[in-house]
Parts: sequence; structure tokens; C-alpha cells
Amino acid sequence: VLGSAKCPCSVAYFVKMVFNYIRLLGPLLVIGLTAIDFALAVIKSDEDHYAKVKKRLKIRIIIILLLFIAPSLIEIILQVFGIASGMGIDFNG
Repeated sequence: VLGSAKCPCSVAYFVKMVFNYIRLLGPLLVIGLTAIDFALAVIKSDEDHYAKVKKRLKIRIIIILLLFIAPSLIEIILQVFGIASGMGIDFNG
């Protein structure tokens, strides 16, 4: 239905590319945002702010794990039901 993920003109190819970008940009965003939060906590020298930053970091890590797992599960479901083919992880494009 969605076509082959190897054909650049198919919807499956577009979905695969979106999943690859999510897998790449997600951890970079977590690292960047957490670094900014910790820098602000150091500047403010507030213990309460440190606790909030640590809590946000835990939530961000959980979200990143879900971002890695969800696309893989969706790919498996699409392949099992024959909706798309060749949706494996490919960081080379």
C-alpha cells in the first residue's frame, strides 16, 4: 500500500527518512537542551533548580527511548501486514 522504502517516490521511503531523522535528532536535542538546563542551574546556583533539571533529564531519556522503540515497532507492524516493504533502519539514506 505504501510502496517500497527503496523507491524515492513512495510514501514508505518518506516515512523511513522521517524515522531516521527522528533517531538522529532526538539524542542531539536531549544533549543540547540538558546542557543548557545544567548551565542555567550552575549560573543560578539553586539546589531546587538542579532537582528540576535532573527530573527533566529523566523524562527526556524516557522520551528518547520511546522515540527509538516506536519507529521500530511501526516498521515491524507495517512489514507484517504487508503495508510497506524494506523499511529497515538505514542511516545511509
